[in-house]
Amino acid sequence: MMDKGHFRFGVFEVDVHRGELWKDGSRIKLQDKQLQLLVLLLERAGETATRDELGRELWPENTFAHCDASLKTAVSKLRQALGDSANRPAFIKTVHLRGYRFIAPIVRLDQGNPCLDVGQMPAVLTSANPSGSATDAIGVTRLIWAGRLLAVLLAVAMIVTLAYVFRRNSMRVSRSSTQPAVRLILTFGSFSGSSKQGNFNR
Repeated sequence: MMDKGHFRFGVFEVDVHRGELWKDGSRIKLQDKQLQLLVLLLERAGETATRDELGRELWPENTFAHCDASLKTAVSKLRQALGDSANRPAFIKTVHLRGYRFIAPIVRLDQGNPCLDVGQMPAVLTSANPSGSATDAIGVTRLIWAGRLLAVLLAVAMIVTLAYVFRRNSMRVSRSSTQPAVRLILTFGSFSGSSKQGNFNR
């Protein structure tokens, strides 16, 4: 497991061959078990690694009860090294009663051949920003929803505008249709008055 591999996620890099974790060019000290745990999670990014599976890999000679306690300690120290939180995880998510899952986008470099490995994350997010973390994916998702909301609001505004214009035109047509009748009455009245006045003068 620790013979080859190079992972990059966020501002972190893991050199599996040398057994080193780096952050922005500075090496972060990790115990062997913590580094092995991180590599196990990276190799299964996007998938849930059960406590039993992790325990057998890290402490094959011990009982499950001992492995479980040691695993919790290793996960806690690993999160501290990554600046991660169990309540709001950016890298390691606890899957209740099952195990743990690495959730951030990663770039995996094996034997000098770069290939994307992001678990269940869209590949386009990692290729566009290989140094991004899980927050990058969340930001893109928010932008997508904001665009959809804007499109809906524009559609509603267009419908309201068309309804207003249609109603206004209907009122104009209604008013114009009543004007000839009024003129006809006035003309008839004027004509009648003129006839009576002519007869009276005779």
